[in-house]
Parts: sequence; structure tokens; C-alpha cells
Amino acid sequence: MAKPLFHAINSAKKFGGKPEDYQAIHCKLDESKSAYPQMSHRIVLHSLFGRDFCRKLFGETVQNSDGQKISVAEIVDQHVLEDLGFLPSLEDWFRELSDDNPLVKSPYFPTEKQCKISAKNFGGQPEEYLQIHQQMNGVHANPAGKAIFHHAYGTFLIEDLFGVGFTNSAGRVVSMREVAEQHILRTFRKIPTLEDWIKGIDKPWMAGIRKTKLVLVD
Repeated sequence: MAKPLFHAINSAKKFGGKPEDYQAIHCKLDESKSAYPQMSHRIVLHSLFGRDFCRKLFGETVQNSDGQKISVAEIVDQHVLEDLGFLPSLEDWFRELSDDNPLVKSPYFPTEKQCKISAKNFGGQPEEYLQIHQQMNGVHANPAGKAIFHHAYGTFLIEDLFGVGFTNSAGRVVSMREVAEQHILRTFRKIPTLEDWIKGIDKPWMAGIRKTKLVLVD
């Protein structure tokens, strides 16, 4: 199976520069394996959504050590293609989630209501929490989208995007992860793990459908 190191080596061969120019992106894409060490961990960022997430996190381009600006989307696509052989959508992942999993059938907790409760709990105005709750609910229509942020590891992804905290208009320092955790608790009454979402859905395509091993680019 591919490791971030070898994905980065391939990026340098494909786009120029050095492997370390791309290492952070490849490590982020595979970081979810620390939360669930099976191939289905890729549900989190190995998708078209993962491409958009990395663009938000790293920007539209990164500059390599040759001074070239390289598209983050192309780097992500390279990684996912090397791992899976195609670029899955959230719909592709959703088809593998179990209908028997109660998390999959969880109700929708509206963003506006989440913002009002956060303002009541932490102070400030509801709009100060809008970007957090919008991000978490933005992919809620698809259960595979909920599986990206609605678990313990997902709260760390929210920190990646928005920082560890902020000072609201009431002068209170608010933990970004605590806001995310409260969002999840209001939906599920507990904070699931990534394993709670995806245990048992390992399928051959998740380990790569058009390769048996990573081949470095010439």
C-alpha cells in the first residue's frame, strides 16, 4: 500500500521540486488512518470532497522549491488515483455504508439552530459560529458526508480549517473543537469514533482497483 512518503516522491517527479514540498498534503490525506487503521479510513478525504477540503486548508496552489506554483487539486488527485485508481464521490462511499448503522439514519440538526445554541452556550452572536456549523452540515445530505466530520477525529479537522479557537464578541475565548463536539452531541447524544461509522465496510476497491502496489513515476 502507498505511504505519504512515496506519494510525495511521485509528486516531485511529476510536478518538480522536492518531495518535502508536497509532504504535508499527502500526510493530511492519510492522517485518518491514525483514527481507523483499515483501508476504509479513506472515506474521510479520498474523494472529490477531500480535494475541496485540501484546497481550503492549503490554498489553491503550493509553491515548490523550483519556484513553480502547483495546483493543490492536482496533487490530491494524484494521491487518490495512486491509491484507488479513480476519483470517488461521496456517493461512491455512501453505497458502502451499512443501512443498519444508526449513525447513517441520524436526523438533520439545522445549521441555524446549531448557531443559536452555540451563541447561548458560549456567548456572542449566532453568526460567529456560522462557518463552523455550515462546514459540518454542508455535506450532511449524504451520510458519507456526515462521516467526515461527525466523530472525534472530525473535530480535529475542524481545528485544521478554523484554528484551535477564537475570541467572540462577548470577550470569551472559545475552543473550536468544543463547538464541534457540541454540534455532534446535539445530533447523536454521543461523540462517535470514525470506526463507529465505517467498521465493516472494507471492500477491495478501497485498497485500489487498478494496482497491486505503488509504482514510482519515471
